[in-house]
Order: sequence, then C-alpha cells, then structure tokens
Amino acid sequence: MAFHREHWVGLRINNVLERANAAIKRRTRAVRIFPSRESLIRLVGAVLVDMNETWTRHRFMSADDMKTTLDPGEKPCVKITAETRQRADQITMTALESVA
Repeated sequence: MAFHREHWVGLRINNVLERANAAIKRRTRAVRIFPSRESLIRLVGAVLVDMNETWTRHRFMSADDMKTTLDPGEKPCVKITAETRQRADQITMTALESVA
C-alpha cells in the first residue's frame, strides 16, 4: 500500500496466479493420463518455467512507475503499523535470499 492508488489494482489482483492455473489445467487436460507422478510434475514445472521466463523478460512496472512510490517523509494513504512493515521486510528479504 506504499504505492499510490493508481497502482493498487495491478498489485492486488491475482491474474498471474489465475493465468498459471489456467495454463496448467489446459496442458494437463490435453495429456489426460500421466504414466507417473513425476511426469505430471515435469509438465507442470515446464509450464511454470515458461511463465517465469516471460515475467523475467518483460518489465511490467516501469522505472517511472516505481518513482511514484511514496517518499520516506510522505504520509501513506493507508496506515501501516511498524509490525506490518517489519513482517513485510522479512518476507522481502527471504524472497531476495532465495533468488540469490
């Protein structure tokens, strides 16, 4: 919620998750019967890797959009508690460590 209101819609919707689930459903329905659990996992993994490559190649929020985040001195539209901010920072650091 530290972004301005015009960015909230893009951040709160689950289109990415819904699109991933639809792609997995479409691909698994085409195959119908899997010879083993591992073959299902390989297919789902391939779909997710393909989607990840798409997301890493494209920039869905530009640098200009990122500049519209609140300055540290600016008051946010929504009150964020220190505990919520600390938890968000922990989640962010965990995600960054897993990528590195």
